[in-house]
Amino acid sequence: MEQVKIRPKLETSYGRFAASRAAVLLQHLLVLDDFWTAELKQANGRGPLNEDDVQVLGRLVGAMERGLVVVREPLEEVWLMLNDSSDELIEQRFQEIAKAPGAPPGLRDLLAHLAEYELRGAALTGCVYLQKKARSEADLLRSKLAMIVEGGEVPPGDFLIPFRCAALIALVGAGVVSTVGLGGPVGLVAMGAVSQVGLGAIGWVEAKCEVQVPKISFGRRG
Repeated sequence: MEQVKIRPKLETSYGRFAASRAAVLLQHLLVLDDFWTAELKQANGRGPLNEDDVQVLGRLVGAMERGLVVVREPLEEVWLMLNDSSDELIEQRFQEIAKAPGAPPGLRDLLAHLAEYELRGAALTGCVYLQKKARSEADLLRSKLAMIVEGGEVPPGDFLIPFRCAALIALVGAGVVSTVGLGGPVGLVAMGAVSQVGLGAIGWVEAKCEVQVPKISFGRRG
């Protein structure tokens, strides 16, 4: 039976599922990027890589490339729900998450580090930027792997900083949207969202992502 595509809407089960899926995929990409960066940094200090190391890095790049493809549709779904929402609702829910048990200290600092944006606008912009740049970011990963395989050169890791910042703020947006409609305290059902919003918010502040806003915002729409 052919599945009918459902348009995600705020405060619905499918809307929360779609946002949760996007948040998990973004979190996974960020973790893989951290691992890729750490491995290349370590490899750079210990000489030529052996065959096993190269194979592992190849698998890692493959996983990151697949993630960059798969995340695009969920990002569109998050964009749709954020676009249907309001600045007030998204910030209110963010503030509630910041008060939840397990929320990292300093989570609210994000709001002072968004340049000219409201949180909703920043997350919308992040979603658009990621969709537009996912392919070029995958090409960059593949070119870095080629440098390792073909020339034995170990380049620095990391997604480009504007891309990483866009992923961090989109993760905040997806995490917040995944809790809309649950009512009352965030509760155990949304504890995953608490950690995801925390990762995105603290990561944005620590990386000083507000200076990347002019680069990220080229793709703003709607």
